[in-house]
Amino acid sequence: MNYVQLFKILFALKSVMLDAQLSLDWDLALSRYMLEKACMKHLEDCQLIILGYIEVVKDHLSS
Repeated sequence: MNYVQLFKILFALKSVMLDAQLSLDWDLALSRYMLEKACMKHLEDCQLIILGYIEVVKDHLSS
């Protein structure tokens, strides 16, 4: 997975969040912050946090 693919995933997640009109609670805000910081440093960290971020979004959609 390269940076182009990661950013496509990020934009897709953003679209899902906007479509579902999710509120940015603390967990989601923290996930976004961690994701942004990790993407600036290490690709592997970015991939792991994206997986966690997807789980947070799934939890919001299912509730």
